[in-house]
Amino acid sequence: MAQLGGWEGYEVSNWHREQRGAASWLVIAVVAPSGAPGCCSGCGQPVASVHDRRWRRIRDLPIFGDPVELRVQRRRLACSRCGPRLEHLAWLDLHARVTRRLARSSARLCAVTSVRHAAGWHGLDWKTAKAIDMKELERTLGPTELEGVRLLEMDEVAIQKGHRYATVVVDVERKRVLWVGRGRSRAEVRPFFELLGPRRCAQIQAVAIRRPPGLPWLGRRQDVGHRPFQASDHFGEQCRRQGNRFYRRQHCQSSQPLGEEGIRDGKEEIPCNEHRQGRLNEVQGM
Repeated sequence: MAQLGGWEGYEVSNWHREQRGAASWLVIAVVAPSGAPGCCSGCGQPVASVHDRRWRRIRDLPIFGDPVELRVQRRRLACSRCGPRLEHLAWLDLHARVTRRLARSSARLCAVTSVRHAAGWHGLDWKTAKAIDMKELERTLGPTELEGVRLLEMDEVAIQKGHRYATVVVDVERKRVLWVGRGRSRAEVRPFFELLGPRRCAQIQAVAIRRPPGLPWLGRRQDVGHRPFQASDHFGEQCRRQGNRFYRRQHCQSSQPLGEEGIRDGKEEIPCNEHRQGRLNEVQGM
């Protein structure tokens, strides 16, 4: 049974079924063979001396549809080089409460569904499933490479009710996410540029952002969307001032509906394309 279970270095001492609510759990006790040396988790060398033993409850994948709980007698080895250290096991991470194969199954499920659904499917706590997902993402994606970034795109996404947002920064050329931070204000985005550092910030040529406050809408039929801006506070301030002037001017004019061929500017009807180009030239010429 131990060979079928894949608990390398341990053997099954006993097992029984345990009724917990509506589910019937399979409880399996596994122990290391008497006198068998263990592998030190610090130096990786075999150690025969045992410092102490403690029982731990570990979750594993279901067997024939029944949830499984392992009761593992964890050994702390008396290593002469590292001192007391937990035994290294190929099927169980240090201080983990789930086996590696259950963690891999949960991580695969998190890749195609939400963490809440993955946790509910395996009967895990949400925090446990989230920690497994984060560990798998760090392993597969690795650290973010910030060298050679020239073009950035910044956008906000809603993460909670009540106007709670997060800011996402993307490398436009390589099409990858560089940074995600809670909030959308200048102070909350500043840690990303501090992470870049002065040298890499100087290499940034342009930043595309979702229409900032004060940027004018250039006609009713045009969705401004993502528009590139030079990474300059002075330019952003000029955009806000021009946007405020445009907003006041539009609201002070006649309330006559806009036509299909253009918009009304006082008594003269200006075609939409000319109006948009004129506004762009006015903003960029400041």
